[in-house]
Formats: sequence, structure tokens, C-alpha cells
Amino acid sequence: MRLLATTAIVLVLASTGAYAADLIVDEEPVALSSGWDGIYIGVGGHWEFDINNPVQYIGGAGIIGANVTMDTFLLGAEAYVGGQSAVGAWAPFWIAGGEVRAGFLASEEFLIYASVGGEIIQGGATFWTAGGGLEFMVADNMSVDLEGDFVAGTAGGYQAVRLGASLNWHFD
Repeated sequence: MRLLATTAIVLVLASTGAYAADLIVDEEPVALSSGWDGIYIGVGGHWEFDINNPVQYIGGAGIIGANVTMDTFLLGAEAYVGGQSAVGAWAPFWIAGGEVRAGFLASEEFLIYASVGGEIIQGGATFWTAGGGLEFMVADNMSVDLEGDFVAGTAGGYQAVRLGASLNWHFD
């Protein structure tokens, strides 16, 4: 009797494992939209605040970039050329730069990223930038990018905080 009861318990426990295994779903992860992949162009604007002096700058730029996605990971690079001026003293000067970025696609429409880059302004002064941002696909192949950066001069001790936004058109 004891052997029969033990055998019955073993069979019941062994068979429930088979049912539990049926509940495990072994599916491939869903690939996110390729709307982020490829070349994009955009237009953007920014506000910059000099940390050491009470000077603020505003500016705008044209942007060209490219992204590659690998599942939910994004690598990208962009270049920009535009102008900037101190607020209240109209004295525009050109600015050009580039950055690389790496990010995570939280959904098909939402990117969170970190970036580093460098830039040069009229007169030859150079700067490095580090920051990050959020980018949203607002329509097919159109995104809005919100970015914050720390900007530092390679000489002279310039340090600033820059907040910017851009509208980008993506091409597959």
C-alpha cells in the first residue's frame, strides 16, 4: 500500500511538470520598428547658459545624422552647422560640431540616449560636449529630439549648460 501511494504521488508530481512546461512560451523577441535606422536631416535650436558668467546664448543649426539599431540598442552619429549669439547683444557667430550617441529604444517611438561630441566656433575655439536626451517618433519618419549637454572649452575654462530641441526627418 505504501509503495502504491508513493508511486501515485510521484506520477502526479511528474505529470504536473509537463503541464507547467507547456506554459513556457519560447518566442523570438519582437523586433522594433526600423524607422530609426538610416539617415536623417533636421533643424534645431538651443539655449546655452555660461556657468561662470551671466551670459546666455541662443542658436540654431541644420543637422544631418545616421542611426543603426540592433534590437533595442541604437548607435548614431550626427553633424551640425549653424549660428549662435549672446542674448541681448546681436553678434552672431558660426558654430559647427558633431556627436556620437548610444541609446535604448524603450518602445518603437521612444529613444533614451547618451551623447559625446566636439565643436568649433568662429575664431577657432574648440569645445567638447557630453549629455543625453529623449527622442520621440511623432509621425512616420519624423521625430522630436530634446537634449541637454554640458559644454566645456578645451582652453580658457568655459563651461556651460545647453538645452536644445530639434525636428528630424528620417529616411530608410
